[in-house]
Amino acid sequence: MAKAIRNLIAAGAFALAVPAATTASAQYANEPFFSWTVVMSQGYGLEMATIRVNVLDAIEGPVDPDLIEVVEQMAKGDWERFGGTLAERDPALAEELYGYLAAFEEVLEEGDSADDLIEPTRELLARAYDIVIDPAIRDSAAYKGAIIAQLLLAEGGVAEGYEEAAEEIFAYSMGWGALQRVKELWADIEGPLNADQKDESNQLLGILDALYPEAAPPEEWVGRNPEEAEAPSQLLMGLVEVAADSTLYAGRDLARLAGHLAETVAPACAMIEAGNDAVAKELFYPAADHFFGETTGLADLIELFDPEIFERAEGLIPLFVLLEEEEEEESGDAPAAAASDDEEEFEYGAEACEALVQTFRDAQALLGG
Repeated sequence: MAKAIRNLIAAGAFALAVPAATTASAQYANEPFFSWTVVMSQGYGLEMATIRVNVLDAIEGPVDPDLIEVVEQMAKGDWERFGGTLAERDPALAEELYGYLAAFEEVLEEGDSADDLIEPTRELLARAYDIVIDPAIRDSAAYKGAIIAQLLLAEGGVAEGYEEAAEEIFAYSMGWGALQRVKELWADIEGPLNADQKDESNQLLGILDALYPEAAPPEEWVGRNPEEAEAPSQLLMGLVEVAADSTLYAGRDLARLAGHLAETVAPACAMIEAGNDAVAKELFYPAADHFFGETTGLADLIELFDPEIFERAEGLIPLFVLLEEEEEEESGDAPAAAASDDEEEFEYGAEACEALVQTFRDAQALLGG
């Protein structure tokens, strides 16, 4: 079986099989990215913040400035995925946790050790997880499977970490951290699989372990195939769907997805109007994930069929979320969305939110929804 898996990966057959597999997929009982859209994004933020702490703890020696940039995202995009809800439910914990998350950047940039921050931050993140995510959801195989899906294929995860390491070397370290968490969660949900499926998953995890032997990135990256983690991650995803009895590719029906993103974002407009920006922002992160995410292909298809709709979304979404490539901008203080001569220019606010909702609805109509 190991030989068969390696042959499949080497041949790239999975890349060719994905469209058929995703459109003619089995019907699963759960759809966590539709049923718990914002919850999954909140959970991902909590997971990623914890992984950043774990990566910093695992890499010995002086902290590279590029690693500091990775770690500091805990107090930026990771925090914005769940911080508003936490502040509503436990203001004291939110204040304490944010203080610790923000302290890493200050301490590390001063050249000091952050060792004393690591364990308290882990404990605070664990407490926050218990408050933000309903335990009944968190303990379900569907939720754990969806977290695995994000850690395998989303930005900052296993496949993307290996691909991006050529340009951002500590993306590799995040991929390593994500893989460690994938293995923990996989042990919780793999029970329903048969012996052959479990053997296949072990082989795939072994391939990924070989690509990620340790947290510290390799000293030499030249000559590596940046796509090498993609196929085993995708193949493992098929088994995760079975084990979790869940549809984990939200882009199997793109018209439905576009409409769902409109429904997800719509309540944020009134929240912004009422001044509840922190909670409102949490609704935009999953919209950005599913619009731009490679696992859905939604942005690419919209750009192909109607570049104007794509450009509107591309301009509006960064007003509300911190994209890692634009980490120097703070969401809520983002520049106005670019607009052509005959279009209105938007700034952060309820009006821009409503424009984004309409943009997603236009995308839904374009795709036949």
